[in-house]
Amino acid sequence: MTCPDCTAAAQGPHYVYRANCAACQARDIAGGPLFFRCRQAGKQDKEYRALLKLRGVTHEAVVRASEAERTPA
Repeated sequence: MTCPDCTAAAQGPHYVYRANCAACQARDIAGGPLFFRCRQAGKQDKEYRALLKLRGVTHEAVVRASEAERTPA
């Protein structure tokens, strides 16, 4: 984990995100509508890719954050 909020999120629901933490940014995107829509469609769209670039995270990091969110602590 990269910050106290990521550590707390690993223990259970925690909805605080730090702007300077890439893992927090990935967690935020993983819980958002763009990731959900792209996951349902099975492909990344232009808007989602722009968000990844803006936040400085990879799709793989978002997928890992999503999977961690669904895994019970």
